[in-house]
Amino acid sequence: MFHHVARALVNFGTGTGQVIGYLSTIDGVTGSLFSGTPGEATAFFTFRTDTFSFTPLAPNGDIVLTLLSPGALSVYFNPSPANDWSKPDSFSSGQLVATFSRAETMLIAFGPLQTDTASFELESSRDFTFNGQKLNFKSLAHHGFTLTNTTSSTVIPTVIPDLPISFAFAGHAIAIGSGGNE
Repeated sequence: MFHHVARALVNFGTGTGQVIGYLSTIDGVTGSLFSGTPGEATAFFTFRTDTFSFTPLAPNGDIVLTLLSPGALSVYFNPSPANDWSKPDSFSSGQLVATFSRAETMLIAFGPLQTDTASFELESSRDFTFNGQKLNFKSLAHHGFTLTNTTSSTVIPTVIPDLPISFAFAGHAIAIGSGGNE
């Protein structure tokens, strides 16, 4: 359904975080998803989560486990992108085109990598036009999507006072099937 690139912004002191990012491909959407050289600054489609909390679990050998609270993810279309990893609000500018919700999920870290898989249910979506196509996430992912992320454990300092560190990640999502005759 789509591929994405993101940053997890976290504050270990408060046990909270947010995710910001962009969509690099969307199945069924024609044309480049960028206004110039592909990257966060030029991405037409961005997303941002609400603030979530995380709870460390006891390690299982050398595997570090963390629970993330339930949360929401919002997708935006901005025809004049100017996204910047140091400005989270830039990833929630433009037209809100879809919102999704997810249940509690678990992050699994081992060595230099972390992985997670989570399903997101479509809560709302609205029509928008991109490259002459009338689109709606309801037709792109009627029931939502399941995504898998791979995250680096390398800390990237931020200039965001409430979220002083970040971790880079990327992944892909697959639309959830209807299981019926819809």
